[in-house]
Amino acid sequence: MVPFSSPVSDNQLQKWFLTNALWVETLLAIVAVGIWIIALPIIIFGVFTALDGDTSILDVGMMIVVAGFTSVTLLAVYAVVSGFLEIRHQGPFFIRRVILHLSRMTGFNFSKRS
Repeated sequence: MVPFSSPVSDNQLQKWFLTNALWVETLLAIVAVGIWIIALPIIIFGVFTALDGDTSILDVGMMIVVAGFTSVTLLAVYAVVSGFLEIRHQGPFFIRRVILHLSRMTGFNFSKRS
């Protein structure tokens, strides 16, 4: 047995990321926005009550903000892992294909050196 081997192969993980990417990214973004929509009035009210010395409402609002930040962090980690798997699966030439595709779309030559 190989040490530090994963029970899930790269191909299985790549397939899962490709089939569920839109759902996972959308869910994480909606959760983050929803949490911050809930947190905003609590923090605003907590700031005014903190002026009188009671910071408990502000503390609850900050915990909700941390939950939203965690959701955004998970979204960023998901995007980085997805990009890493794509580059690992497609090889370093994947980046050249992306640059070529962008240059065709925009008409700008990204590979031209000054």
